[in-house]
Amino acid sequence: MCGFFCTNLPNIPLNLHDVESRGWATQSFSHSRYTAVQSQLPCYTGKLDFDHYECADYIFSFTGEIYNTPKEYATDTEYMRSRAIRADYSDLNGAWAFVLYNKQTQTITYGVDPVGQVPLFVYAFGGITLSNTLPSMVHQVGAKLDPQTLARWQTAKHYTSRQTQWLGIVQAEPGVIQTVNSLGVTVNSVRVPVRRHNTVENPVTVLEQIQSDYTTVLDSEHIVSGGIDSTVLAHTWCSSDNRGLDHVGKDWVSNTLGRFHQLPVTVHEISEQTWCNAVEQFVQETYTVPYTWSWVGYYLLGYYTQANVLYTGEGADEIFGGYPGYSSGGTPYSVNPEHDELRTAVKNPKLVDQAVFIPVACTGSNLALGCHTVEPRNPYLDHRIIYNDHYVPQLNKPDLTDRFLHAFGDSRLQPKQGFGGFPDEFSKSITDQSWPVGPWRLAEKLFSHL
Repeated sequence: MCGFFCTNLPNIPLNLHDVESRGWATQSFSHSRYTAVQSQLPCYTGKLDFDHYECADYIFSFTGEIYNTPKEYATDTEYMRSRAIRADYSDLNGAWAFVLYNKQTQTITYGVDPVGQVPLFVYAFGGITLSNTLPSMVHQVGAKLDPQTLARWQTAKHYTSRQTQWLGIVQAEPGVIQTVNSLGVTVNSVRVPVRRHNTVENPVTVLEQIQSDYTTVLDSEHIVSGGIDSTVLAHTWCSSDNRGLDHVGKDWVSNTLGRFHQLPVTVHEISEQTWCNAVEQFVQETYTVPYTWSWVGYYLLGYYTQANVLYTGEGADEIFGGYPGYSSGGTPYSVNPEHDELRTAVKNPKLVDQAVFIPVACTGSNLALGCHTVEPRNPYLDHRIIYNDHYVPQLNKPDLTDRFLHAFGDSRLQPKQGFGGFPDEFSKSITDQSWPVGPWRLAEKLFSHL
């Protein structure tokens, strides 16, 4: 995803490497005390185009993809800007975050998609600073690590969808559009309306129907982690280039699929040292402690891929009941105490994880792949799937399993494994601290100078 940094605070930092590295080109826009820096990847036409980021009355910042952009618009940036100016956010199917500055009123409107596929970090004290990356923001506002994050983490075993590890910095709430004045005080707040779907097709059929919306002129590959979700997606879309990671006995399926030529897969075998180094690099480049080790896997995939876009299987477990706890009435993740109201408001544990865990997981993959100027796309989080009422009360994982078995046979279907790595080795060799204390101590060491 592209990068942007917006602020109406003084003393703009000179180093915006984390923003600039997320695009092929970067441009700045300013008015009065407001400054926006926008990096850009090519739009779906394959071209770089900064024409739609500023007009007479507005400065617009944007990252993401709007999959249902009408053909009369040159880019989805132009389309999203027109919708933001009209304050019309209905039926926007995509992954997006935006900031809209009104030159006349000097108000700032911002928000992210209702699924929470794209991170947007917010600091609102004496003004406002917004970015979809953290390093520049941390330095701009002088943020410090929040020690209570580790305590909450150890207690709840879960981030909230708005929590960060830095004091004063939060994530924008998915699907909520905020307008603030020049002091960062909220003057208006609206929730993005979501159109529900109720198709009864096998989810694989829906994947086939939406494929054309996700087609890109940029080089793309599929992540094939060895599990059902990513493998079925790659097979259904008949990609010629797929990429897997093989480490600690995980993802042997990726190797097997490649050997049998049923699904071309390039497998990278990750050594203990490579993986441990990647943990440190991820923390240092993103200013984020990985919540799950899968974030490190994404970081390595971003390094190895030659593509600009990676298709993931993110969200399928939370939608289709991929964890045993769903069928037993529990949830595989304990919900943060801050979300007691949410936990009691819904009966289906999948709904809890869709609201709480998916934004967290998407934040990790976005930050990790963004380090290498790679965009994640998550077809299972398309509105025609995640907002399909037919899938919410049902455990539809058997539909995906059946497609896997039909394509590859039961000999390659293995018990579910986490997208892990070498956590014990990392803890011993780098920090001498167990999870999750080890990564946190690493962050404290790396950022002690701040």
